Amino acid sequence: MNLRAEGLQFGFSASRPVLRDVTLDVTPGRVTALWGPNGSGKSTLLRCLNGALRPQAGSVLLDGCPVERMTPRQIALQVAVVPQDTPAEVPLTASEVALLGRYARGGPWGEQTAEDRTVVRDCLARVGALDMADRWFAELSGGERQRVVIARALAQQGRVLLLDEPASHLDIAHQLELYQLVRRLAGEGQAVLMVCHDLLLAPMYVDMAVLMAAGRIEAQGTPAEVFTSQNLRSAFAIDARVAWTGEGTIRAEFPQTGQKI
Repeated sequence: MNLRAEGLQFGFSASRPVLRDVTLDVTPGRVTALWGPNGSGKSTLLRCLNGALRPQAGSVLLDGCPVERMTPRQIALQVAVVPQDTPAEVPLTASEVALLGRYARGGPWGEQTAEDRTVVRDCLARVGALDMADRWFAELSGGERQRVVIARALAQQGRVLLLDEPASHLDIAHQLELYQLVRRLAGEGQAVLMVCHDLLLAPMYVDMAVLMAAGRIEAQGTPAEVFTSQNLRSAFAIDARVAWTGEGTIRAEFPQTGQKI
């Protein structure tokens, strides 16, 4: 299941272009990640990819079929989304929130099946949230809610997974678990695209890094190819010297402050 953006142009008004001629492939078996400063168009691109926004020019193709010709249900059967923010004040338990991921696969009356319940339990277990299945979603911490929302996306059993800053509420241990999970999902044949801000940990788990700025893709390739001092200066206006070790880990030095990471 290949998801492709081809020459996308999008703006909320004629005077506010957000995406400018963006072409990107999200392919099975690969973890692709988007980096860029705030307002560079990363989240807008994800919303175009899942059909929530319709670009003014260009196209989004899901296995060659234009997404704009598909119904929301057809898209949801193939593309699962972890949004940047999820309302917390919902009168549902964690398992009931995760069960919402089964909606597109349910019958016309939304009835639950034994398979639905089994899938939800497996997905909660996969993100380390099974022990909170019966707790109210609103009572969970931000990191706990995020894990439940990821379980909801997994419960859709789509072949494309889009994640918008999925690690933003997670502690370091659960960030590592998340990145290891997306690697396993890619290994199982899923196509994964996630928006990231972390330049030190996430790149170790990514096959394709994409750097955006001002609505355009400035660079794409392996993390080592993309996160050069020149590219970071161009996109973020920071002075950083980046080096990759033999183990694939990244080290950064910021001459302005003398910090080394």
